[in-house]
Amino acid sequence: MVRLLSQPLALPEELQQGAAVPPSPIESNFTPDQYADAIEKCVEYVYAGDIIQVVNSQRFSRRTGAHPFQIYRALRSVNPSPYMYYLDLDGFQIVGAAIESVVKVEDGIASTHPIAGTRPRGATPGEDEANEAELKGSEKQRAEHVMLLDLGRNDIGRVSYPGTVEVTKMMEVERFSHVMHLVSHVEGRLRKELTPYDALRSCFPAGTVSGAPKIRAMEIIAEVEGEKRGPYGGAVGYFSYSGNMDTALVLRTGIYKDGTMYVQAGGGIVADSVAEDEYQETPPQVRCVDAGHRHGRGGVLIASWTTATPTSQEESHAEVVLSHRVRSPEHRGVSSVLLGNPRNAHRRPHRAPG
Repeated sequence: MVRLLSQPLALPEELQQGAAVPPSPIESNFTPDQYADAIEKCVEYVYAGDIIQVVNSQRFSRRTGAHPFQIYRALRSVNPSPYMYYLDLDGFQIVGAAIESVVKVEDGIASTHPIAGTRPRGATPGEDEANEAELKGSEKQRAEHVMLLDLGRNDIGRVSYPGTVEVTKMMEVERFSHVMHLVSHVEGRLRKELTPYDALRSCFPAGTVSGAPKIRAMEIIAEVEGEKRGPYGGAVGYFSYSGNMDTALVLRTGIYKDGTMYVQAGGGIVADSVAEDEYQETPPQVRCVDAGHRHGRGGVLIASWTTATPTSQEESHAEVVLSHRVRSPEHRGVSSVLLGNPRNAHRRPHRAPG
């Protein structure tokens, strides 16, 4: 599969002409001082006992002459991921290379795999091993992961038969193109009277992008971020007529509108979080999307990778948007969905973030 995904495709005919437009500098909706203030506010809520953890995020944007489909092709080639998607919607496009599921239901088994704890990939095998050892040994990263693992067990447990919930993988390191993560896996047998949609309701939003407890964490996120997150932290996936479902967590995802690409990322804030450390943790999450700004030469895709400034992570609740470019269930036997924050429900889907 990786080999197939890495093969370049010819550009669509309409993209084979025209000069590339130089990209603009990357801009954030937070200044460094504002981001530090937001982190400190989150830490205050932790010490006050409101929450155990909250995920704060910021949004980056840049002008680009690259078509979003070219950026998708860059991600497909350079950063093949378990969940890859290109959604051509009403006036904007969504491009993603996600690695984490919100929840999956297959043959009656509901599962989720929390991801928390991040380190960049090393330039050499030795650096990789050192970063992995540091990740495994970090008390903060492990504590953050255990919180999200407990959330995942509770979310799956609400819709599963008693005694069927089990942790089949716990805090194993998985390596991706730019980062490595601590990953766990939780599953349970879905109760017969419930549907995959009930499983999604139970697990949504993912603790990875909200925090614990979820409701209070979402309230604090709305306060400190000050802007609606849109698709970021939501879910994209399918429901099949066979009763299966698979949904990806919308991270490592760009929203393209009117020549501007928006990318959002973040990290979990706990009692001992330091603003500068949190500020530095997020750039690797954005590098995989900040691609495709050079393109199209003799049918070969050339991706330009640059290091973005800080970023963040997040929450959501259900707004359903259907991509008009996805063939209907009558043709495919599945319904493709994009889930975003319900606070955006009054907005038309084509409005740009920020």
